[in-house]
Amino acid sequence: MILVAATLLGAALASSEPVSPTDQIFIVQFSIGPSWTAGKPPPDQPSFKEHSENLARLRREGRISLGARFADKGMIVVHYPTEAAARSEIAADPGVRAGTFVFEISELHTFYEGCLQRRGAGSAEPPPTPAPLASVALPPALARVLSDYEAAWQKKDAAGLAALFADDGYVLAAGGPPVTGRAQIEKHYTGQGGPLALRALSFAAQGPVGYIIGGYARAKGEPDIGKFTLTLRRGPRGRWLIVSDMDNGNVKRTGG
Repeated sequence: MILVAATLLGAALASSEPVSPTDQIFIVQFSIGPSWTAGKPPPDQPSFKEHSENLARLRREGRISLGARFADKGMIVVHYPTEAAARSEIAADPGVRAGTFVFEISELHTFYEGCLQRRGAGSAEPPPTPAPLASVALPPALARVLSDYEAAWQKKDAAGLAALFADDGYVLAAGGPPVTGRAQIEKHYTGQGGPLALRALSFAAQGPVGYIIGGYARAKGEPDIGKFTLTLRRGPRGRWLIVSDMDNGNVKRTGG
């Protein structure tokens, strides 16, 4: 079925004015109403053009922040001081008054921030995924750092992970503040772990310091889902300890 609110996304691309930061956010879902005639093109439905113009006006006024379609329905995300104000505005829409559409409205509470990007027929194709970098073989003393890390992570062994770090080591995880010291590192890793396969892309060691740059996946032979750097310091017994562990995923984030 052709979407009854097919113009929502087009309206959502118009420039908008800022709304009050105190406004509430509501999601409005449109469905076909009793005046909708099956088989008739959307532009020929009663007050469809006026409905589209009204949505465009609300977008220009900054009331609509998002429009989309799913299945045979349409939805908009709107900003109003109260639900009563939002409901009154949508009820006055020409398409709703004509019975072409009916609507439901609910307050929207977000728990993950994010941004949606529209991809239309004219959008550029995403760039091809580059070939993965080749792995390099590590000397046994450095290879042990990765194998011990894998083993402790797979067992969800927070104490074992913390023991791989120098006393003044750091965890520099994506999306969080630095964590330093073995006690805090153990606390940070508590409850974390699961399938993990590490591989080295580059390394160097000179005297008591070294580093490993690598990638990680859920299992050996699978594509990398992230990358990491380990800076290392040789301990008093000749064992390499982690001074800093920094990693992040390979999925590009959108939005600000």
